Amino acid sequence: MEDKIADRIKNNILPSTLGLFDIVTDAIDGISVTKIIISSGLEKPYYVKNKGMSPNGCFMRIGTSTQPMPTTLIDELYSKRIHTTLRNIPAPRQDLTFAQLKIYYQERGLELNNRFAQSLELLTPDGQYNYIAYLLADENGVSIKVAKYAGTDKVDLIENEEYGYCSLIKATNQVLEKMKVENVTKAKVTSTKRIEKNLIEPVPLREALINAIVPL
Repeated sequence: MEDKIADRIKNNILPSTLGLFDIVTDAIDGISVTKIIISSGLEKPYYVKNKGMSPNGCFMRIGTSTQPMPTTLIDELYSKRIHTTLRNIPAPRQDLTFAQLKIYYQERGLELNNRFAQSLELLTPDGQYNYIAYLLADENGVSIKVAKYAGTDKVDLIENEEYGYCSLIKATNQVLEKMKVENVTKAKVTSTKRIEKNLIEPVPLREALINAIVPL
């Protein structure tokens, strides 16, 4: 029975629950009782795999009853998930420098003082640089690949660019500049006026790229 319960938890709940639960058998008043001990994970919300991250798959305990989790709470927990996880992961390197990050702030009339790592939450609870700091550092091992295909089937690759190994903010700006070049303006001349339009609206394109790249 313990093996069946463990398999159901491991195979039917996402994200992975390995290391977050223990199953023991105890005796209470001569009756054999199976006890499931659950630890709080860092990747909330956890959900039933085949139901997805929705009120049908996410549940919460209210008193003695189990209720579907509201969509607003699911979104709130998910928005904190990546940030919390990265904040607690130590950077692969601790000899980090942040000249590019300081330049980014200076361009906006802001200065980073000697305590910027604490104020920007770039440290783990034990005082090491975390993975967010690693992403924002002048040098890291993270790259962003931008591919261009001839069609929509991702078969004929005609261009492949790579950005990164630097501050994620700098790399993101490089990708945005690349997209500006690719987002050409087409013109249509009518009998009354000339109509110009980008392939994709610039503002939604920028927002989509930033949301896809920067998990902060």
